[in-house]
Amino acid sequence: MTDSQTTSGASSRLTFAIPVYERTSFFEEALDSALGQSIACQIVVVDNGSSHDRFREIVAAKASDRIRFYKNSENIGMFANWNLAARYAQTEFVMILGDDDYVLPGYAQAFERALQDHPDIDAYYTAIRWFSAEPMSFPTYTYPVGYQSGRTMLEFAARYGLGIPTTSLCLRRSLFDRAGFVEKPHGNSDWLFAYENLATATVFGNPGMLAGYRKHPEADTLTGNTPMVTALSCPYIYWRIGQRLDELGSSALARKARRRARDATIYCGFQWRESYRRFLAEAPPEHVYAQFVKDTILPASPLARAFSLPNPFQALLVLFARLCRKSLHLVRRARTAISQP
Repeated sequence: MTDSQTTSGASSRLTFAIPVYERTSFFEEALDSALGQSIACQIVVVDNGSSHDRFREIVAAKASDRIRFYKNSENIGMFANWNLAARYAQTEFVMILGDDDYVLPGYAQAFERALQDHPDIDAYYTAIRWFSAEPMSFPTYTYPVGYQSGRTMLEFAARYGLGIPTTSLCLRRSLFDRAGFVEKPHGNSDWLFAYENLATATVFGNPGMLAGYRKHPEADTLTGNTPMVTALSCPYIYWRIGQRLDELGSSALARKARRRARDATIYCGFQWRESYRRFLAEAPPEHVYAQFVKDTILPASPLARAFSLPNPFQALLVLFARLCRKSLHLVRRARTAISQP
C-alpha cells in the first residue's frame, strides 16, 4: 500500500525513480541532481516503509510539482521496491537512481539527443564516476559505446566480463510490464535484468561521464555477507548469457560465457573460503544462485567443487593435481611429436 503526495506534469520522456529506505545521508544530493537537469524530468521517490518521515519532508521542502512521493506501508524488499518505483513512472523511459548516487546536469539532454537520433533504442547508459569520501578500491569495467544491438552487449560480456554501468542505465518503461528485477534472492538483479532483456533490444552507450556511483560504508553492497551473496549471482548471469548466445548462434562465445561462470564460482570460493562453503551448505533450495552453483558448476569443475569442501587445503591439492596432470599431458604430446618421422 502507498500514499501519494504530489502529481507531476513534466514533459521529458525520462523519469528518475529513486527508491529509498531509512538512510537519508545522501538522498537530498541525489534528488537535487535529478531536479537540476537542463531538461525537466519527472521524479518518483518511493520510501520502502521507513521508520521516519524525513524523505517526505525533504521532498515537500523542494516544492516541485515534478516530484511524486510514495511511501509503502511496510518494507517489501529492495528489488521489489525498485520494480514498484519503475512502474510508477509515467514516461517512456525510467532510470533507477540510487539515493546515494547522482546524475550530472547534462544527463537527460544527452539521453534525449541519443533518442532523437535513434528512436528505436530500448536502453541508454553513460560512463560513471566512482567516488568515495574514504580511501576505497574501485572495480574496473569495460563496455561498448555507441549505437548497438543487445546481442553485442552479450558478446561483449562473454569476451570481457559483466560491465553494463547500471548506475547510469535508463530503460524503456515497457520492459517492466513483462518482467522486472528478480526480487529474491538478493544478487546482481540489475545486471541480470539488463542482460536478460537486452538480447533482442537496441542500446546506446554514451562514453561521456554523466553519472556518479558513491562507494561508502553504508552501501548495501558492503554490508554483512552481501558482497559474497551478490558475487555468487554472477556465475548464474554468465550462464544465462551463454544460453542466450547459444540461441543467437554464437556458440563459441556461449562456451566462453560458461567458462566465466565457472571462473566466477572459483573466485567466490577463493575470496570467501569458509563463509562461502557455509553459505552453500546452508542455502535453502529456493535460493536460485546457490542451487545453480551446487547443481551445475560444482559437478563440472573439480577446482570449484574443492573450494566448497570443509578442508581449506583441498582446493590447493586439487589445483596441484590438475597442474601435474596437465604437465604430464604436455610432456606426452611433446614426446609423440618428437617420435613422429
